[in-house]
Parts: sequence; C-alpha cells; structure tokens
Amino acid sequence: MDDSSIKSNISSERESKGITQAELADMLGIDRNTYRSLEKGGTRILNSHLDRLAEVLGVTKEKLVLGYEPLGPEENKKLGDYHDLWQKRYEGLHETYTEEIARLKNEISHLREMNELLKTQIADKQDLINFLKKGGN
Repeated sequence: MDDSSIKSNISSERESKGITQAELADMLGIDRNTYRSLEKGGTRILNSHLDRLAEVLGVTKEKLVLGYEPLGPEENKKLGDYHDLWQKRYEGLHETYTEEIARLKNEISHLREMNELLKTQIADKQDLINFLKKGGN
C-alpha cells in the first residue's frame, strides 16, 4: 500500500466524520499546514502519525492503511464455516448434476439407436410397399 492510498483513506475517513483538516490538526496537536501537507502528499506518513490518526479518528490503523477493517478471528471462523457449508452444497450439486448428465447422455444414446432402428423399419416398409405396388412379384 503506497502513501497516496493511505492519505486518501485518511482524508475519506476524516470527511466521513465531518472533521475539517484544521480540526484534525488541532486534535493531533500539530500545525494546520503540517497536517494539510501530510494529507495532500507533501509529508510522508510515519507510523507514529498513523497511530495517533487512527486513535483520533476512532478507527484501526488497518482501516487507514487498507481502506477497510480486516476480519477478526470470530468473523474469519464464521467465514470459514460458510465456506465449508457452501463447499459441501457445491459438491452435492456437482455430484447430482454429474449423475444427471451421465443419465441424459445414456438416454440420448438410446434415442439415437431407436431413431436408427425406426429409420431401418421405415425403409423396410417402404420397400414392401413398393414391392406390393409392382404386383408382388
């Protein structure tokens, strides 16, 4: 994550809370121009700034750096449980559909055989009709 993304996240978080640059500078105990420079890219963000910014804005450092709150252990476990549930459902559906596809392929094969048999029977009957039209000789 580069500084510009972090600065954008900080600016977005500040704005979402309705805090001006000047107010946040005062909350951080730094000069307003220093803060403006920090947010606009003139100053590198140091970890010490990041800790204090997160504290003042009431968010985690991760949210400022990543732009979102990462999942905690409990949420990760729930996500894993959902993943396992959906994996089992997928596997069940996959097996069902695989069996159904195999059944349909067999049915198609049988229908093709029946079609060929019917074509043969029609041809034989047509030969018989032609034979009888000629007088049966």
